[in-house]
Amino acid sequence: MRKYNDCEQLVYQYLRNYSRFQSQVKSLDMEADGIREQIKELGGLKAVCYDTTPVSGGEATSTVERAAEQTERMENKLRLLSVNRKRIVTLLQRLDGAMETLDGVDRQILELRHIRGCRWVQVALEVPYSEHGCQIHARKAVQQVAAIMFPAQSAEAKDADFFFIGEETKARIQ
Repeated sequence: MRKYNDCEQLVYQYLRNYSRFQSQVKSLDMEADGIREQIKELGGLKAVCYDTTPVSGGEATSTVERAAEQTERMENKLRLLSVNRKRIVTLLQRLDGAMETLDGVDRQILELRHIRGCRWVQVALEVPYSEHGCQIHARKAVQQVAAIMFPAQSAEAKDADFFFIGEETKARIQ
């Protein structure tokens, strides 16, 4: 059984969820548009109008104050949606940027297999490689994408392959 590092696992998950991420961005856009419309319908803040009816307990608020509170809640929700959308869009842009560095066939293999969910047989029919060849190319392509998306982690992995001898160790060896 092959072992994949954490970065490669993330790349596989990102590829599998690529279409879902795109759908989420569209959904967040639609929801944000709806909230903007609601805020627009509420209108801008108006002058506070105090009712002449005495209210006990201090919990009751005027309609203007309730509208202001509702607008504030919707604006907070809109900010949260915006942050979530930005995170997803940034992830998609990073993934797209890393995928652009691949040659055409490797990119096609990853798209067919991991984004569209085709079987290896179907992938092999689309590209000039056998099923096993496609699997090898996909593995190398994912490693390349992971190295681009997570440069710090890939540098740490490369550093772990080297053994550095310090001055103290050199003295003990001699």
